[in-house]
Amino acid sequence: MRERKEIVDEFATFINQEMQNCIEQNIEFSELAGYKKILVLQSAPVHVLQDVLGKIYKANEDIQVIIVGQNACENLKAVFKGKNIELIVHDKSFGDDDFALLQQTEEEYQPEAVLYFNNFASCVDFSNVEHLLWPVENKIPIYSYSYVQQELNRHTKLSYHLYGCIVYKDLLEWFRTFK
Repeated sequence: MRERKEIVDEFATFINQEMQNCIEQNIEFSELAGYKKILVLQSAPVHVLQDVLGKIYKANEDIQVIIVGQNACENLKAVFKGKNIELIVHDKSFGDDDFALLQQTEEEYQPEAVLYFNNFASCVDFSNVEHLLWPVENKIPIYSYSYVQQELNRHTKLSYHLYGCIVYKDLLEWFRTFK
């Protein structure tokens, strides 16, 4: 009979492989050059967003950026003077009560892509943002910028990634607790 640890390790490996298959990791910002409008959910500090906007504008200086984020993002209009930046002030953490806001924003602006931030590509800490994006995952491309890893990623199956991360975290927690 196989040991419990071996079974858990095999399952964890399977989940990790499935999650990795849902993300194209470390892609170039030039991939964003073909878009005219991008919706950005500010789930990172403003200085991180500023650095990323610089990379986006280097790839496509005419892109319109719609930011759903903190009032402090207003300063980015001065930093990127002459660029087409819209700010929808959102001075709180993203949550289930933001589905209507994002639906309205998507309908009004019709972005061609969405970008959000996390600290690692397979991080469950930002599941609240991923959770909000699953309704549009089959309509428009979804990207994340992992600011600790400093890489742009494209999510091909956001819901698989989201729930895979949650299952993986819960599996590890269960295993640690019930050894």
